[in-house]
Amino acid sequence: MKPRSFRSVSSVLLRAGMLFFREDFVLFSLQLIWHLAFGIWHSVVGKAHTERSVVDDLLFSSLLWLRITHSGIEAMSPDSTAPVIEVSNLVAGYGPTTVLDGVSFDVRPREVLVILGTSGCGKTTLLRHVIGLRRPTSGSIRLWGREISGMPEDELDTLRVRFGVAFQSGALFNSLTAAENVALPMRERGFDPDLIPALVRLKLSLVGLAHAGAKMPAELSGGMRKRVAFARALALDPEIVFFDEPLAGLDPVTAAGLDRLILKLRDLLGITMVVVTHELASIRAIADRALMLADGKVLFSGPLAEVDRSQDPRVQHFFRREPE
Repeated sequence: MKPRSFRSVSSVLLRAGMLFFREDFVLFSLQLIWHLAFGIWHSVVGKAHTERSVVDDLLFSSLLWLRITHSGIEAMSPDSTAPVIEVSNLVAGYGPTTVLDGVSFDVRPREVLVILGTSGCGKTTLLRHVIGLRRPTSGSIRLWGREISGMPEDELDTLRVRFGVAFQSGALFNSLTAAENVALPMRERGFDPDLIPALVRLKLSLVGLAHAGAKMPAELSGGMRKRVAFARALALDPEIVFFDEPLAGLDPVTAAGLDRLILKLRDLLGITMVVVTHELASIRAIADRALMLADGKVLFSGPLAEVDRSQDPRVQHFFRREPE
């Protein structure tokens, strides 16, 4: 590897580390890991024929190891169990129609909360309010302790950097490649153009699509398009990721693979997940806690293990797939 190329890769690693963690100690840690890894590879393989894929693998491994370490350190902090989302007495609707009536719940760090219920119960409406796309009629929505229901749009936009959203349809731009779709949030936030390609490869690698960056959405299967949408939701290294019906329209095998991917991302990156779905197999596979809505109100809220003990017949009908 030429000295100039090495300096370029080292620079990318350092800047990526700062974006990944936003902590000063990363500069030293990332330098140390990179130089050790490259030194070992250099001594074993030799100077010639340094493949870009090797550099990418080292980049991915270094950042992922640090992210996992950081998540462990963060988990030991005194306030690590404080809710990252708190919704209290939320009332919301469209015109004269009330869709959510007194909804209250919280979301804790590094858990998977599934919001479920029958079609039309208000799941997606609730999600839109939590991410600030709509303003409630009344009630409180707090993200990381900050009230957002009346927050000015410029402040809310700054807060949105801390979470990602994977929409139901994927919402990919058909005129852009998979890599270009993932890069969009980075470009909008003013990331260094020299850093973006390496970060995009990292995000696509996380969802198992390192080989598909140059493909157009029309060339991808439904499951692959969902994975690209996941990668884009991870673009800014969010602390929370919201998924709106991530398995809609997928076959059972592909859906199960995406369930495993959601758990993998949670476990590896320490991300909090909020998933809107009505897919029973997925709910049982990924949920730590469940929030069930019916007629605009909370019907059930608690650990998934307690669902079977619920005395509400509507909860039992839903989980047994029985008509009321």
